[in-house]
Amino acid sequence: MMTSEGSLQYCYNGQVAANEDGVIVANGVTTSPLDVQQLVPMVEEIQATTHRKPGMVVADAGYLSEKNLKDLRKRHQRCLVAVRGRRRAAWARGPKTQRMHRLLRLPWAKKIYRTRKTQGERPFAEIKQTMRFRRFATRGRANIRGEWDLVCAAANALTLYRAALA
Repeated sequence: MMTSEGSLQYCYNGQVAANEDGVIVANGVTTSPLDVQQLVPMVEEIQATTHRKPGMVVADAGYLSEKNLKDLRKRHQRCLVAVRGRRRAAWARGPKTQRMHRLLRLPWAKKIYRTRKTQGERPFAEIKQTMRFRRFATRGRANIRGEWDLVCAAANALTLYRAALA
């Protein structure tokens, strides 16, 4: 993976799926620097953990691909996936991506997608800032997975504790 210093290193990419309350309902670890291959497996992980299909999957532009949109549509899974990231992209090329681009312009879709900043990104903010977790302390995929599970459980405990105080 390319690091922020510009060097290539063997790294892990932690994935989480949070519900509308910011509680992590599924997580995963991959060695791929790209998130695009992780959308459908995370939806499957959500279903395995909660024993039900998510009402709406909301994801950032890193998860966008024609294949992902097609797979989610085949599963009858409602989703909103950003078409543009930080860099302004050219007009979306595939038919499913063009449809998502048009869909994200609708007021109800904008309102739902806006919640991703506070709900979907909150676990990462808690993990990185509050818990100051930036690097794995172990090596090996199984050990990393166990460490990530513990970190996510701690983040959930923190989220639930704060909710109980409110």
